[in-house]
Amino acid sequence: MLSSAGISDRLLRPLEGVSYAFLPIAPETQTESGHQSNARMLELVILSESGDCPDPSLRQSDGNFHTGDLFQEASPGAYVFRGRDDDWIKSENSLLCAFAKRERADGNILCHRAIEDNVRLTCGNLIEECIVVGTGRPSPALFIEPAGDMDAEKLKKEIIRKTRQFHSRRYLHERISSADMIFVVPRKTLPRTATKGNLRRKAVEEAYVAQLDRAYGVVH
Repeated sequence: MLSSAGISDRLLRPLEGVSYAFLPIAPETQTESGHQSNARMLELVILSESGDCPDPSLRQSDGNFHTGDLFQEASPGAYVFRGRDDDWIKSENSLLCAFAKRERADGNILCHRAIEDNVRLTCGNLIEECIVVGTGRPSPALFIEPAGDMDAEKLKKEIIRKTRQFHSRRYLHERISSADMIFVVPRKTLPRTATKGNLRRKAVEEAYVAQLDRAYGVVH
């Protein structure tokens, strides 16, 4: 895709000669006045007939390649990049917690990366790494790899204290306001990518699903 230099949001447009589609990741919503929302999240899909479509082994069941890259249409044919689909958490009540700046997306607000950034800013001397998870849950949870040897319960309470002001400005479904929603694990144990060493959000949720279920009070 090509960017439009000089425009504040750097709008992106597909290259000529390719066959792309921007497909909504959720049904189109309407306001109370009946108008459709233009803030839908769209996934970039490379259609099978496009010359740059990856090998069939990498495509989905529909024959197309789903990139996982999300956009919003700012004007006809021009798009603003909104991160990767795995940069977003969809909460239990189907609200999206976004990856980007504090702005509306599909009518909802906030981002889990903002939580992570705030933890790193306010608790940087206490943690080595952190990640927020919570797909399908009523609220987010925070996993911490500590920087030192502080008692885990004391560390969790200190993080709650230092981040309280930040979370007081969030909606209830966006807050981490209880130490029960913070998990302290040994350093270098959270799942990471093999190449860049980035934490893998989905893999963390899968690895610690039993602990998360207990924390959210799930009964099997």
